[in-house]
This record gives sequence, structure tokens and C-alpha cells, in this order.
Amino acid sequence: TVNDNFHFNFQVIIWDFKQNKVITKFKDLGSWINSSHFVGENQVLCSTKEGKIFLFDIKKSDKKILLGHTAEVFDAIKIKDKVTSVSADGTIRIWKIYNDDKKLPANIISFSKTGKYYVTAKDNQLIISNLLGKEILKITETNSYDFSDNDKFFVAETSPKSLQIKSLESTENYKIQTDDDIHDFQVYDKKIYVHVSGKILIYDFNGNLKNSENITEDDGFVVWNKEYLLKISDNIVLKTIGGTTVFDYNKSVIKNYLIGNNYFVVQTANSILYYRENPVEISVKYPVEYIGTTTDGKMVYAGSSNICSVYDRGNKLVDFKTNYRINGVVASQTTVYLKVTKNNGKTVLIPKIISPEIILKYVNELKLYGNLYQNF
Repeated sequence: TVNDNFHFNFQVIIWDFKQNKVITKFKDLGSWINSSHFVGENQVLCSTKEGKIFLFDIKKSDKKILLGHTAEVFDAIKIKDKVTSVSADGTIRIWKIYNDDKKLPANIISFSKTGKYYVTAKDNQLIISNLLGKEILKITETNSYDFSDNDKFFVAETSPKSLQIKSLESTENYKIQTDDDIHDFQVYDKKIYVHVSGKILIYDFNGNLKNSENITEDDGFVVWNKEYLLKISDNIVLKTIGGTTVFDYNKSVIKNYLIGNNYFVVQTANSILYYRENPVEISVKYPVEYIGTTTDGKMVYAGSSNICSVYDRGNKLVDFKTNYRINGVVASQTTVYLKVTKNNGKTVLIPKIISPEIILKYVNELKLYGNLYQNF
């Protein structure tokens, strides 16, 4: 490990002692390296003063960055597919490290809510597959579909007045039939909210109508969740189902937008508006060509031809740069996949880990122990 504060040179150098030569270098870690450990023969795990954890692959000269700590990380160790880290932010975190060597197809349209499944299209059909590539379900192609929060069900609009509900874990198959044309629908909090003229119809996943709400305004509005309607055109208007306006935005020209469960993201001329519980404006220094979110909507990405920036609300987490043109981006909860076309003309997905799943988190009195650890 090289820590050179004077030259801002923080890097990990891997040596072959027998031959007395450098095997590889991992440069530009950005801050003081607190720990570095070999993990087997091919990986090195490092923690930094800046709060980042790096997992380097020596053979591939590749790295994963674990983002989540908000202060200095004193140490990190890896056992099998989990990393445990201790930080001055008062937490011990255990991270699930995903294997990104899975050969996912480059024509992925989207991932499911938890990232267990992905959607592709072929021959006018949508195909839902698991991460091993096994096809779970095929359905006639539609632009309107959604997954339940736990990925147990897949819901798709199959005609102007009907929705299909298909289980991804069994042969269960249900149908919703409405009297009026369906304007739009949203799957949220174990219910399906179906917007027809003047009403929101609320169904369970067995296709049973459980409740309905009259709405005061239909023109251009879509159902956002169980309490709100959203309209995005020349401006953005968020209203309660009862008609009370809670957010009205008309400061800039709207170029693009996406709507998710309990959040929405809007691209304007030189910024991104992210709304979850409150609006957050993100300033971007380069022309934005695309926007998106992780499947849980907690992180936003935006980019242009060779860069993709990831934000946690208004805070930039990381820039991913590539020598190839980025043709598109899809994301799960933990990984951004850059669609690039290589020099041989082949389109591939380049996975970039942004937030490995935190499967356990201790807070309690760790700040005290963290201070003691630092003093020693």
C-alpha cells in the first residue's frame, strides 16, 4: 500500500517477491488507505479514510467499489461472498457481494423490483428470465407492465380493458377486467391501482376489487401511488386523489421523465429533478442524454456518450467512464449496466456495482469502539 499525502498518491501495488517485479497497480484510490488484505490469491480488499471500500481483482485488473459508509472505514474483511466493514460513522456493515460475471444479454429492457428477474423482448413477446438465464414467463409484448414489490407477481396490460396477473413462483394466473378503458396502472404496497375514467380501482393480486376512489381530475394525470396523481407535460403537477395540489413545478423545459413507485425523475435543460418525499434538483455539468434509477428508485443515474453519473438523492456517488459509446443503461438495485458497442461491433453489458446489498447493520455503541480503534 502506498500513501503519499504530499503527491496525493494513494495506490495498491501487487508484487511478485520471487521474481522481484510488479504484477499490477491499482491507482487513484482518492484518500488514505487504512487497510489492505489479500482475499485468496486473486483479490485484494482495501478500506479508505474517505469512506470507500475497494475489492480488486488481480487477474482482471478490475475493481468493485462498496459505497454506503458516510465516514472513514477503519477496516474491512471478506469471507466467502460477504464483506464486513467497520467505520467511524458508527456502523458495522455486512455486504453481500454479487458475482457480476453472469453473462446477461445485451437486450435487457429492465429489471424487476428486487433484481431477481430481467425482461427482454423477442418476436413480439416479453420474456421474463431469472439471473441464470432461465425463462420464467412469456407474454405478448406490451409497454405497460410492472412487478410486485417482492417480485412474486408480474402484471401486464394485455388489452385496453384488461390486466394479466401472473405468478413468477407458481402457475397462478389471474385477470382484471374493467368496464372502461384503462388509462394507466401502478403496482404499489401489495395492491394494484388501476386508473379508469374518474376513478382509481384498487385490486389485490388475485384480481379481486377491494376498493375504489373517485378522482376530481383526469386530463393528463396518472396514478402515482395510493394517495397521489401525477401530471407531467409542460410542467409537473402532483395532486392528492381528492384534488389538492401538493407540488407544482414549471421552472424549466422538460425533456424527458420517468415515473416509478413513489418517485419520479425529470430531465430538464441542465439539471435533473428527483422527487421522492421531497424535490431535489441535481445539477449536471455535461449534456444529459439519458436518465434512470435503480429498481428501488433510491439512486438516480444520468449520462452522455461515455460517462454515467450515479447520485444518491442530490449527492453524486460515482462517475463511470468508458472508452466505448454508451448506447443505453439499465439498473438493478445494486448495479448499473452500461450497454456499449465494442470495436468488433458486438454490443455487451458492462456491470458497475454501485451499492452492494447491506444485509446487516449494527449501530448501537459502535462510535465509542470506533474512537478507541482509531486511538490505537
